[in-house]
Amino acid sequence: MQPTFKRKTFRDARKLLNDFCLMLDGKEASSNKHASKAPNVYGAQELWWLENKKPAPPFDSPRSKAYLRAYIEIAGPMFYGSGIPLDRGLLHPDRGVMKAMLEAGCVTLGRNKRGIFELTPKGNDLIAGVDLPATSLLSTQQEPQFGSRRLPAATRAIVRQFVREKELAAVQKELAHSIIVANQADPSKWGLRVNRKDIMLKVGFVEVLQAGDGWFHQLVKKDLVPKKLRSDRRLSFNHHSYKNAPGCITCDFNVSAVAPVYQALLPAHEAAIQIAARSPRHTTTTKDHSPSFIMFLSERLNERLPQPAYFDGRPKSAVHIPEEIPGDQKFEEGAAVQSLINRYERDPAARQKCITHHGPVCVVCGLSLADRYGPEVYGLIHVHHLTPLASVGKRAAMDPVRDLRPVCPNCHAVIHSTRPPRTIDQVKKMLRGRKKEHF
Repeated sequence: MQPTFKRKTFRDARKLLNDFCLMLDGKEASSNKHASKAPNVYGAQELWWLENKKPAPPFDSPRSKAYLRAYIEIAGPMFYGSGIPLDRGLLHPDRGVMKAMLEAGCVTLGRNKRGIFELTPKGNDLIAGVDLPATSLLSTQQEPQFGSRRLPAATRAIVRQFVREKELAAVQKELAHSIIVANQADPSKWGLRVNRKDIMLKVGFVEVLQAGDGWFHQLVKKDLVPKKLRSDRRLSFNHHSYKNAPGCITCDFNVSAVAPVYQALLPAHEAAIQIAARSPRHTTTTKDHSPSFIMFLSERLNERLPQPAYFDGRPKSAVHIPEEIPGDQKFEEGAAVQSLINRYERDPAARQKCITHHGPVCVVCGLSLADRYGPEVYGLIHVHHLTPLASVGKRAAMDPVRDLRPVCPNCHAVIHSTRPPRTIDQVKKMLRGRKKEHF
């Protein structure tokens, strides 16, 4: 019986290996990072695998199971010790993992004298039930390539290691609300990090919310904390002053109390997020952001949550509305042309600089049209001049980052519904007023 191969490209094979490792171990695969051009001439010999002097991982460790399960998914229950043939090159089985599997009797090698690893009943029992969701078997083109590249399934597995199921719903709900508030405060300043010990929401230079194994931590504005909570023994307030969030303190409590405590501290927490958003974005925020956790939350809560403005994991082809223009370059524009409305000469490069810097997300309400309507309209956004072009009159030098902001069509209409136009802050205040009326 010849081995059968289910995946033909190294890219797909590597993706499967990473997905299983992330799901079971929370980390990407540490080996098999590149396809090999030549077969391993010693791979058909069992002795070569067993003579490996480097310590082998336990055969039943999450990482070992992830590797074996990935190899089976790629090649079937039989695969060559010299390398699994792919479309271009070979995937060499990990020596440490396969040594552990041989010693434990999960696989055999050379029994059929062709240098082929075969899965034994014990090996089959070891990886029974280890499967990826169907979505993770899609092409790697559909996986967001940004920051923490964990799939929702892998993220779910990691989060459940330190958040119990009965508390998971409350943690997700409160975290989602903080994300929405952070995005409204400044779409380009926040990021969400997930690792094996905690979840952390960072806004500007400040950690505004964290959840870990049995604990919950959030930033609050000190003078808005209700008096009855200040003496609550369930809560621990740290009055250490924050340079990047003046007037704010932190509150720690058991995650079992997250629903009532979070709601009681909500005004103080929302105000603290607004203050934190005034600080500069931390240099690690974009690198550490986990877009897949946003996907996971959206799936669990059945609502579309925003990604940060800098997130660029969607299709590169952006559709632009020829509306208005915002680096270090300056662009000239002006020359009004009378039509149904005034149209101006616009430099596409200037417009693109504005959107690249600020992101295709409304700076007023935080709306991303792609989040609302789908990735095919990614980049669809108006670009608003902070100084109206009509008041400039003649050609003028414009700084795309300083003078222009992306706004959604609705907010743009509200801005220009009066003369002179409303400011962005004025329209934000209008939105906040409407929200208070609904509570």
